[in-house]
Amino acid sequence: MPRAHKRNINRFLPDYHALLEALNQSALVSETDMHGTITYANDLFLRTSKYRRSEILGKNHRILNSDYHSKGFYRNMWKTITEGKVWRGELRDRAKDGSIYWVDTSIAPILDASGKPVKYIAVRFPTTDRRKSEEKLNEQNQYQHILSVLSQRALTIPALPDLIKEASDVITHTLHLASCTILRYYPESRSLTVETEESENEVSPFICADRPSVIQTLLQSSKPIIVNQKDKGNLACILVPIQGNDTLFGVLCGSANKSRIFTPEEISFLESIASILSQAEKNNAGKRKDEFLGIASHELKTPLTSAKTYTQILYKQAKQRGDENTALYLSKIDNQINNLVRLISELLDITKINENKLSYIDEAFNLNEFVQDIIDDIQPLAEHHRIIRKGKLNCYSYSDKSRIRQVLTNLINNAIKYSPHADKIFVSMKKKGKFVTISVEDFGIGISEKDREHIFARFYQGKDQARSSMHGGLGLGLYISHAIITHYHGKIWTEGKDTPGSIFSFTLPVCEKRDLSQHH
Repeated sequence: MPRAHKRNINRFLPDYHALLEALNQSALVSETDMHGTITYANDLFLRTSKYRRSEILGKNHRILNSDYHSKGFYRNMWKTITEGKVWRGELRDRAKDGSIYWVDTSIAPILDASGKPVKYIAVRFPTTDRRKSEEKLNEQNQYQHILSVLSQRALTIPALPDLIKEASDVITHTLHLASCTILRYYPESRSLTVETEESENEVSPFICADRPSVIQTLLQSSKPIIVNQKDKGNLACILVPIQGNDTLFGVLCGSANKSRIFTPEEISFLESIASILSQAEKNNAGKRKDEFLGIASHELKTPLTSAKTYTQILYKQAKQRGDENTALYLSKIDNQINNLVRLISELLDITKINENKLSYIDEAFNLNEFVQDIIDDIQPLAEHHRIIRKGKLNCYSYSDKSRIRQVLTNLINNAIKYSPHADKIFVSMKKKGKFVTISVEDFGIGISEKDREHIFARFYQGKDQARSSMHGGLGLGLYISHAIITHYHGKIWTEGKDTPGSIFSFTLPVCEKRDLSQHH
């Protein structure tokens, strides 16, 4: 080898060793022969998998199989690398002690002179923390949806036992418990009685709740308590108090057939359901329900405003640092806060409508420009739909511009939500006499004739399975829209079509430009 060339190689050797050291510190590196037998594993691989080097060398990567991925998944991986191509994907592996970890994996074949693989090198970057964050976020979203549905059901189910039964079933299914029972507290006898129907085997775990010390603790504290009954096979039982007006109303009892640690998120979820049941028991009259919604909405708006401000600050800081992963999660949090603000605003509107206090600030505005502005605002957010404008009218409305915007925005967003497989939505305008009709047409799942009769009712979300599966609101948008349009002596309605989809329309009184002076 020429001396100059050798000097060049030696000059790059420190950089090469530094690169290898950096890779060893941040990635799990392993090497296998052409048959998949492990011939090398670096220290981080051993620390993460919790195997000794002597236990891993000579073995196949199947030793790490967590039974999460399908056989087809691994067949595709093996087919890719044996064809001389690099495979990239995320793997869920199991360590020696049974713990689970995730790794973003790249497997590259080393080829001989004929282009056939002779061995494989795998580089894995740990992604367990990110995966846990995503799973936690999904869990929280699931809890939030369940609480939202139960809150709605608390307002629409007239019989409290029916709500209790529904809550018990939801808790059992969501938290994978053996059973969930609601015990009703009777102050006179200082005893707890099963409120839901259970078999003897399901009732027996809650004998612990009849112990005077347990009842006394529940009466004195509003915090959940956990009882582990070793004499009943390490049974874990969580007791969450349900507060009444003046004293304890009952106890929400969840039990597992084995010893179990309830996470803070699970406990908070159970406390929230207990709070819903408590409020349902207290607010059995319509007026008191409306008062509760109004107070809750006002109380929620302040912390949400602060949360939104801090989220936006953190988002900007993450963008400045170039931390795109954090910025993405913060953006998702901000979107969820916007959804909560919208729901709270709807709840506030409901209380104002019922008290006849919904405020309106009228002004004159051009309907043609108004409709186009709303389409321009929504279109960038509608990734799979094209919002097509049909008809232009040079007429004006003298009404509350923000309230009418609320109506049209709700109709267009609903059209997008309930037509997931369509690609277009029509927004049209027609004038007849002193009224203009604005219509939104979609090509989605449509509305059954039965649902059309109740679609503008308070908290109504539809009975057919296709619509009820598309959750995301409280069933208040159309009810509020109906109240706004009725205030201006207009009409709002929906109609079916011969083709898939539905049409929502509303009318508004209009005036010509020359007549606007009378409104000033």
